[in-house]
Amino acid sequence: MKKIVILVSALLSLITAANASHWKTYNGTSSHFELTVGGGYTALGYQFDNNVLPTSMTVKNTGSWTVKGHIGYQFFFLKWMGIGVGANFQRYGGAAQLDGSMVWNKVTDTDGEMYNHTLSLTKWKQKDQIWMVEIPVSLCFAIPVNNVFLTLEAGGMYGIPVIHNYKGDGTTRHTGYYEPWHLPLHDQPDHGFYTEKGFHPDGDIKTKSGFAVFGKIGAAIPMTDHLQLLVQAYGHYYLSSIVKTSNDQAFGFRNDRAGMQEAHYFMEDYSSLSTTGLIKKDPKPWNIGVEIGIRLVFPHRSTHCNCQWWDSGQNVDWAK
Repeated sequence: MKKIVILVSALLSLITAANASHWKTYNGTSSHFELTVGGGYTALGYQFDNNVLPTSMTVKNTGSWTVKGHIGYQFFFLKWMGIGVGANFQRYGGAAQLDGSMVWNKVTDTDGEMYNHTLSLTKWKQKDQIWMVEIPVSLCFAIPVNNVFLTLEAGGMYGIPVIHNYKGDGTTRHTGYYEPWHLPLHDQPDHGFYTEKGFHPDGDIKTKSGFAVFGKIGAAIPMTDHLQLLVQAYGHYYLSSIVKTSNDQAFGFRNDRAGMQEAHYFMEDYSSLSTTGLIKKDPKPWNIGVEIGIRLVFPHRSTHCNCQWWDSGQNVDWAK
């Protein structure tokens, strides 16, 4: 599967004049190598379909805290502008809490009788997480401001899911109602009517690769001639979903069929919210956070180069 990545990298090139006296820069190019770790807040972008979600059901959808690792290389073809590539290892995730009930009308039991099946949920929560390996490509800026560099970066990246799973937790209750006899049934596990306080399903989420745009802003603080302390805020937004949604499964049947022997199974085994049709198609994940790390800077200097020294507002060219 190949896609054309379109990098949206539009920045106003506003260069702030250095306020400090005795500021020294070199003409020519340089290489930057950086290593950072960080964390922040993420969400998978789930939105529940009100046309499918029962009116008796409430949903609380949240994101989760996340961590990130990054390694990168930047080639500055000007003193203040360059291009960058790298690799991220990043977690995206979220959680959904459901309370209320869902009803399946006119389903058939093991004796062929028609009845209505009700599934009740009490503070039932599913947590999803997707670990991505991402390849970013960007346009980079390093603008001198006083004794630090203002860093700006914008670009796009291709993300590949490598770990993708879900875990559920909460209480489920299955009951039945037979209209001809006005007969409610519950607490009969062998016939599919039971309460399960420890319903903890887990498994894999179906995922796919995708493209995202991202931006960073921060500061690079020189520690030595070649070492800088890097602190940046970042934001990622996927242009398409990395979760495959479908409506192949009904929600919430217990997954230990052997314990129910001759009971009927009009619902399939539970396999995550993304397969129930409750979630709208094409959810778009996002991520914001802060990263900190180090940057190694190596200027590319020829034997003879023109450099500039700013001293009390005077600009003097000299050759090394």
